[in-house]
Amino acid sequence: MQILKRLKQGICRPSNSTYAAPAFIVEPPFHESTPRRVVIDYSRTINSITKLDPHPVHHMDDVIKRIVGKCYISKMDVKSAFNTIHIRETDIFKPGFDTPDGHYEFLRKPFGVTNGPSTMTRIIKLAYEHLAPHNQYATIILTDDQQCTFETLKTAITTAPILAYFKQGLPTFLETDASYSGLGAVLSQDQNGKRRVIEYASRTLKDAETRYHSNELECTAVHWAPTEKFRLYLLGHKFQLITDNYTTAYVFAKSAVNRKFARYLVDLAQFDFTTVHRTGKQNVTADHLSRFPTPPVCLTVTASH
Repeated sequence: MQILKRLKQGICRPSNSTYAAPAFIVEPPFHESTPRRVVIDYSRTINSITKLDPHPVHHMDDVIKRIVGKCYISKMDVKSAFNTIHIRETDIFKPGFDTPDGHYEFLRKPFGVTNGPSTMTRIIKLAYEHLAPHNQYATIILTDDQQCTFETLKTAITTAPILAYFKQGLPTFLETDASYSGLGAVLSQDQNGKRRVIEYASRTLKDAETRYHSNELECTAVHWAPTEKFRLYLLGHKFQLITDNYTTAYVFAKSAVNRKFARYLVDLAQFDFTTVHRTGKQNVTADHLSRFPTPPVCLTVTASH
């Protein structure tokens, strides 16, 4: 069905190309309107011999840091973005692919090819860079109803518990907790006299972790939060680590010798933090996150035949 749709849209066509990348069906989870998706594995044909495009692709964490303090933020999206980019006529045979119904080639850039993201980033920059000067001079004219709606929205998005941007140099706090359901963590800062949450995080336990002692789970949460989840914010920034487990607080504050925690201590040595014990009744947010963790997203891939 998806191949037929692309044929009708002029995105691909039947081919005699000597290139034949295999096509697969990827099962849910996707949007309900797309229960299954066709994926083409170009790693077996053109990806390994394609010269890399060095154009930088922005990482979301870097984008978020760049918009700190901005008053207005705009975003855009392009439906089937890669499929809007035409392929040069002499190169159309290269992204050839096979399905049980036939052999085809793309007339526009397909998903899964090397340099797809960098090419799209370059095109978007060229298309929108002329708007940059208008950041300083554009005027916004609103009707009374629009102004009222705007003020309502502004109040809503600047009132807790809306997340705040991370700002260097401010007092920073990392709360962690663990349960036999998962790990939880909260990163926050004191901003303008108020404690503002930067990000909430949680994850389910790995199979081996389900057999850990509770103290080991607490130490795992303390290790996971700064080294994996919030490394971008916390590396090079002093923070206070808050836990409701006495053993964990002792281990990481005193560097007590324990072979089980040796690797954790080595990883955490690169961070600048102090450890504080908090009672379980006061550590409710991280506790709740650990008991209702975010489930992992898994994709099932099956051959189309």
